[in-house]
Amino acid sequence: MGWDAIKHLRRASDPTPTGAELDAGRTSVSILEFIPTTPNNPRQGKAAPAAQPAIRRSSAKMAAINKIALNSPSRQNPSELENAIAGALFDLESNTQDLKATLRPLQFVSAREKFSDRHVLFVAQRRILPKPKRSVNSRTNQKQKRPRSRTLTAVHDAILGDLVYPVEIVGKRIRTKEDGSKTLKVILDEKERGGVDHRLDAYGEVYRRLTGRNVVFEFPQSSASDF
Repeated sequence: MGWDAIKHLRRASDPTPTGAELDAGRTSVSILEFIPTTPNNPRQGKAAPAAQPAIRRSSAKMAAINKIALNSPSRQNPSELENAIAGALFDLESNTQDLKATLRPLQFVSAREKFSDRHVLFVAQRRILPKPKRSVNSRTNQKQKRPRSRTLTAVHDAILGDLVYPVEIVGKRIRTKEDGSKTLKVILDEKERGGVDHRLDAYGEVYRRLTGRNVVFEFPQSSASDF
């Protein structure tokens, strides 16, 4: 007739409580156990096989949660969108043999819903290490040499590559104005003009928000010989 809730309301060293003690609330609940009942065996049913699909679903859900990075602030309580993305990545990894090795280490930190007329950009999370100082008492004194990929310039260049990917950067220039301000000029591959021309302003704004540097994206100027 379903599931009977068998409440173990005693500790290991306590005697079995009476009904009056239960009603009076003088015992503490330690375990709440659910045991299936059947007409043939009231204490133990045959519900274990039926629970297997639920166990498999729970295992798949936990595996999908692992696609959210450990340092993500929403890992313990991910949003519905983040759960959906984690599940989609896990399904793609499980069902696509060609991408299994590539997608296995892939994790994401956060995700936001894409609204209409908004651009979607993927930017890796990187860490910038301070420049080591020679002073022994310095707070930035490091036992190991700072990797090239952790320098300010390397991280900014990597962010720039993430923003415009898969478009190739064919040139960079720094424009210095009379007031001393500097603007980075990035020249993109002419072959990709039609696909990203409408996204150049978004590239510049995101790069400025992430790095604090001004940038202008352009395409190569046509030479006079082309006319």
